Amino acid sequence: MSFVMNLKIEFHMHKQAERGSDKKGDDSEEMLSAYLEKELHRLAACRAESTMTNYRTAVRALTDYLEHDVPLKAVDAVIIGGFERRLREQGICLNTISCYMRSLRSLLGEPLRGAFGSVYTGNARTEKRSLSLDCISRLRNLTLQEGSFDALARDVFLFSFYAMGMPFVDVANLRHHQLSADALVYYRQKTGQRIVVPLEPPLLDIIARYDGLGTDHRIFPLLEYGNMREYQLVLARYNRALRRLALKAGIGKKLTSYVARHSWASAAYGQNVDLSVISHALGHTNPNTTLVYIREIDDQRVKEANELIINSIGNATDNTPNEET
Repeated sequence: MSFVMNLKIEFHMHKQAERGSDKKGDDSEEMLSAYLEKELHRLAACRAESTMTNYRTAVRALTDYLEHDVPLKAVDAVIIGGFERRLREQGICLNTISCYMRSLRSLLGEPLRGAFGSVYTGNARTEKRSLSLDCISRLRNLTLQEGSFDALARDVFLFSFYAMGMPFVDVANLRHHQLSADALVYYRQKTGQRIVVPLEPPLLDIIARYDGLGTDHRIFPLLEYGNMREYQLVLARYNRALRRLALKAGIGKKLTSYVARHSWASAAYGQNVDLSVISHALGHTNPNTTLVYIREIDDQRVKEANELIINSIGNATDNTPNEET
């Protein structure tokens, strides 16, 4: 049975359910579960797998919240607002809530867009994700058991950083035929953007270390079959290893697969690399996305600029004539 067939509703939170109770037995009225199942099937062929994963996760969360299937037309701001409140009560972070709401809004379409008018669909500012170059060096210099998964995780993290913030999904699926004498070329799985990465010595050293160990011509021994379930398990294992590495290196922040990407963007911006170049290297189709990666650096630069201005006031010589007599 499809996971969307058990959709339920809390009647005490939805007054319209009472007004529409006579219609629930009407088989001619399209039900929410059937509509969502149809939309997921329709979009599977034209959406990235990461997007479809977000959609399915949002539907599962809604399934857990509701108690009874309802007509599609019964979905309104009361139901969606109650769903959001439940997520907040469960301690779900704002950005995850926003992802759920935007996914459901896309699935339900324009006629029901108004149901999402009062729920959170923005991007909440998160803690700084990037590492300093000193922290990157500490990770690189860790002494780890050769052949261990922690050593592999460290090398994959550094490879992602050296490869201009290559996402983990693209690193895990990188194959030898994508390498040339002086560059590697890949297409981002999320956006399809073509990215060319110069093969600098640190990248070549890591590639050589895993020569012949990957399966299906992959560079790294991370995936054997390449299906989504295997990928999710490997990603979870990778992130657990990164947490261990952060402790060993004395890095006092959460280390995840995405930190390498943010760290490269921050380092590039700190070296005055143009924003458009950083955006192209990261494979962002919208430069505004890149701003999210480097926003904390902007704040630091503003802070430093203000300190310079304030300090310059104290060092200035006042040559203004005294108007008082």
